[in-house]
Amino acid sequence: MSSPRSPVSAAEVAAVRQPVDEASLLPPRVFHDPEVLVFEQEAWFARSWLCVGREEDAAEAGQYFLATIAGEGVIVIRGRDGELRAFHNVCRHRGSLLVTEPAGRQVRFQCP
Repeated sequence: MSSPRSPVSAAEVAAVRQPVDEASLLPPRVFHDPEVLVFEQEAWFARSWLCVGREEDAAEAGQYFLATIAGEGVIVIRGRDGELRAFHNVCRHRGSLLVTEPAGRQVRFQCP
């Protein structure tokens, strides 16, 4: 997986990293530019472990909760073996949501 190209130039980054009395602020566009959002999602969120909830949110086998990461729905469920697992909240056949309730208990997930 190649690294996405940053929409913030090397010169803009260098200006921010100067000593405080010489540094400039990040350009305002980085806070609202969709291109920056896409870069952050690809460069950081898609490549790192992210906290989506707490262990006790799915304390017992079969308990699940939903989360959204970078616009993608995720089901986090505790398996019968006690392990937490995360899956895309979408059916592989039809692309339908598997779960709509934000939390609950489920033995198995199937296409709606």
